[in-house]
Amino acid sequence: MKSNRIILQLGVPFTLLVLILVGLGWLALQRMEHENRIADSIFSMQWEQEQLSEQAVRYASWNDRIALEIFLLDDPAEIEALLIQRKQNTAKISALLDRIADLGLDPGEEQELFQRMVSTRAPYLASYQAATDLEVKDHRRNDARALMLQDTLPKLVRYHNACLAFTDFQVRQVEQAVALRRAGYSRTRRLFILQVSLAAIFAIAIAVFATRKMTTEVQLRKQAEDELINVNSGLEQRVLRRTQALEHLTRDLRQEVAERKLAEEEFRKARDLAEAASHIKGQFLANMSHEIRTPMNGIMGLTDLLLDTSLDPDQREQLTMVKVSAESLHTVINDILDLSKIESGNMEIDPIDFNLRDSLGDTLKTFGLRALERGLELSFDVSSDVPDALVGDPGRIRQIIVNLVGNAIKFTHRGEVFLQVKIESENAGTVLLHFIVSDTGIGIPADKQALIFEPFSQADGSMTREYGGTGLGLSISSRLVELMGGRIWVESEVDHGSRFHFTVRLATQQTPLKNIQRVAPNSLKDVRVLLAVDNPANRQTLITMLSSWGMQPIAVADGAHALAALDRAGKTDPKFQLLLLDAHLPDMDGFALAQQIGKNPDYSAAILLMLTSTGIRGDAARCRDLGIAAYLTQPIRESDLFDAILIALGNTPGEKSGRSLITRHSVRENPRPLRILLAENNQSEPSPSPAHSGAARPPRHLS
Repeated sequence: MKSNRIILQLGVPFTLLVLILVGLGWLALQRMEHENRIADSIFSMQWEQEQLSEQAVRYASWNDRIALEIFLLDDPAEIEALLIQRKQNTAKISALLDRIADLGLDPGEEQELFQRMVSTRAPYLASYQAATDLEVKDHRRNDARALMLQDTLPKLVRYHNACLAFTDFQVRQVEQAVALRRAGYSRTRRLFILQVSLAAIFAIAIAVFATRKMTTEVQLRKQAEDELINVNSGLEQRVLRRTQALEHLTRDLRQEVAERKLAEEEFRKARDLAEAASHIKGQFLANMSHEIRTPMNGIMGLTDLLLDTSLDPDQREQLTMVKVSAESLHTVINDILDLSKIESGNMEIDPIDFNLRDSLGDTLKTFGLRALERGLELSFDVSSDVPDALVGDPGRIRQIIVNLVGNAIKFTHRGEVFLQVKIESENAGTVLLHFIVSDTGIGIPADKQALIFEPFSQADGSMTREYGGTGLGLSISSRLVELMGGRIWVESEVDHGSRFHFTVRLATQQTPLKNIQRVAPNSLKDVRVLLAVDNPANRQTLITMLSSWGMQPIAVADGAHALAALDRAGKTDPKFQLLLLDAHLPDMDGFALAQQIGKNPDYSAAILLMLTSTGIRGDAARCRDLGIAAYLTQPIRESDLFDAILIALGNTPGEKSGRSLITRHSVRENPRPLRILLAENNQSEPSPSPAHSGAARPPRHLS
């Protein structure tokens, strides 16, 4: 009982003391934090305004030097460069002033000085612009210098005095903010010392009271201590053992935390390395795609142009072999690049409106001659409940079907190849279609069926020697099916044929697909075209194509010359109605060039078509944002380019920002109206020289 009384008498005062000290300390810290936060806010705002003011003054001083140098120089090029630099500096000064105003100005002297600086800047800029116009545009140097001395320089002095007054005020404001911050900190420190002193006095008082109480209980505690000695000895042993156990546990926990941090650091480094490798791989893929496809485009384009000329039978046969070899090599290159795009995450699915049955019919029509030569029956059937008006990527669906049907024809010696389409499932607004390509060919062993969907793999290595192929078609098809929300599998038996299945999820069209509006082919006559392509072979091929259709192409090799040609158009030369830009130019890419063209209202009236040899993820979205009418992948068929130009010119100027992007897939999925086809077929055969042709020559539609 006595022990409990002692504990109560001592514990209550000391507990109260601890609570009071904690409370006072917390109040002091809160007060200090509040004062520091206010002072830091004021200091930060004043400091930022002061820095912005000094930057504006530096740019203004720079402009002053430029202003004087312009009237001392005679070289128009140097004057033009200085004018551009001064225009940029003026824009930066305006931006800095806007930022100062956005930070907030105190009413009174600060706001008055800022308004004085803004109000004196406008007359100075107007006077300087007038003097510059007299110097640069009117070439009246004496009048310009007189205006500069009599009007501009006095206004400049007033403007600079206003700038310096505002900057000096900001410096004083920063100094006041620093002083305020120091005063607040001093007040907080004095308050904290006062509170600690009061707490110490209160603690001394409680200690005196507790000491008096303790002296009366000393004897009782002495006896109690003797009794507790024996108990404490055993308790200390138990505490020691538990302390040792806790130390072991703490050491193990620290080691585990260190190992986890090390693992997290290694994971972060591995992730960063993987992201960097993926980025480098994407850049390498884009560069390689351009470097490989660009010369291939030149080979194929120039070969087609040579085949249109007068050749003897041997030359025509040799060039035909060159064309077939180039197309075969192009197919292999496309397969390898497509697989690389898929593995690096750069493959993009571009959904458009299309008619399923028309697309399948056109696709299988290209295999008709091959099937006939091998004595095979080629047919397809689409179930009546399958909708025809769909939204998806018909180009990628066509690529899958071409791979599967092409393999079926290649590995089938007699019998038939049959394509069937039916509905797997249907939801609101979407449908899962099930495609089946069956043949009566050599079949695939059961243990090889999973292997054929791996890159560079075939059921038997000897097939490469007998049938050809890279072993990439099925692997690419498998990845494309996955990107379209489906799956692919095979059912096969040796010598009894194969059945390849795949599913894709497509959206159904809300409105029926309509034919795209085109201009008449003879409307291409005398249309001025600016062609920006760096590769000489591709440039010559496109010039010949456009000239053969009656158009007037002007070719340049880079973006700078393209802008120069556009600048001349409308001044000394007629304006261009159509711009064909290569996405890869030596000085700037096609997208940057298109962006500069769009900023100038004199250029933006022209219709833009983008040509690319890479086609990476996000390019279609960039084309839509920049108002580019068509995005075509090279090598491009002559007929596709012809149709894309007709479609692009068929859109009214008001539709430029809202129309759909033209691609080679959208061109092929929207057949030309009958009246245009009849108009093309009724045209007379063009003469060998495009310059003497009276109408646009319809291009060859190659399969």
